[in-house]
Amino acid sequence: MSSKTKGFGRPSQKQVRQWQKDTARLIKESGRAVIAVMANEDAGKDKSEITPAFAYTLGNSLQDEPFAEIWTCYPSRPTMSFVLNHISDAIRDGELDHLSTEPIEAKGFIGEEGCLPVRLRLMTEMERVIAYEAFTCQLPSAATPVCIAELPDPAGHFADDPECHPAVVEAMANAPFRVRL
Repeated sequence: MSSKTKGFGRPSQKQVRQWQKDTARLIKESGRAVIAVMANEDAGKDKSEITPAFAYTLGNSLQDEPFAEIWTCYPSRPTMSFVLNHISDAIRDGELDHLSTEPIEAKGFIGEEGCLPVRLRLMTEMERVIAYEAFTCQLPSAATPVCIAELPDPAGHFADDPECHPAVVEAMANAPFRVRL
C-alpha cells in the first residue's frame, strides 16, 4: 500500500500519537490548541513557509464550562492564531455571550486598539456536519458548536467589498463558510 494519498504524505502511527500527545498537552496547559489546515496544493512544502488554508480551535468545547470552537480563514498565520485565541478568551470571559447563527460584527480583536470589526456567527447544524465530515474531524462531534470568524483586510474591508485587499479576497474565495451581513 502506498504511503501517499492524493499528494499528502500520510503520517505514521507514531507521528499521529505524538501529535495527539502534543495537542492534549497544549489544551491542558493553555485551554486550547489552534489547528492549522493546509491547502492541497501546499502538500509537502515546509509548513513554516506557507499560510494555512484555514484554522480552528480545539479545546474550548472541552472545558469545565464548554463554549464554541472558533473557525477562521485569513492570509496570515499569526493573525489567525491571535484572533482565534482572543475571540475564544472573550467568549470564555462572557464578553461575547450573544452568539447565534445570525451574524454580528464585534470589535476589539484586530486593528489598532481593536478598531476593526470581525464578523461572527455560529455554524448551522448542517454546516457543522459538513465541516466535521470534511475538515474539523478533530472536534469531539459534529454537534460541537463552532463560531465562524470572518476577518477584514488591514483597512477594514471584508472579502465581499470591492476595495478589499486581493490576498484576503483570494483566501476567502475557497472558504467553505462565510459570514454575510
